[in-house]
Amino acid sequence: MTLTVSNSTDSSSITKTDLVSVGAAPTFHTFVPTADARVNEGSPSSNAGGSVELRVRAQTGGSYHTYLRFDLTGLSAPIASARLRLYCTDGSDVGGFVFRSSGGWSETGITWANKPPATGPLVA
Repeated sequence: MTLTVSNSTDSSSITKTDLVSVGAAPTFHTFVPTADARVNEGSPSSNAGGSVELRVRAQTGGSYHTYLRFDLTGLSAPIASARLRLYCTDGSDVGGFVFRSSGGWSETGITWANKPPATGPLVA
């Protein structure tokens, strides 16, 4: 690679070899949830797994939690980074918190009363 700098009276060049190394492009995968459900503290035995709306809210006696499950089988290399893209449809100062949980729930069977707890620290 050669860099040349010049002005109205002079120019100067420098050449460097092996300065840039290009490797294989990273592989990107897009995963959609294989299951999603919403549970409501105000209705601890109800299930909103069939709803198309996902909600989160932290309010004493009226909180909502949303659960998403992704199938990552088929990945052969370690995951270098991941992005979860969610879109807010109403105003809030907080867009929610993301935690891992166990996969031992079903989309139509999860309720506030039987929801799995968060496992580990806050992810995002």
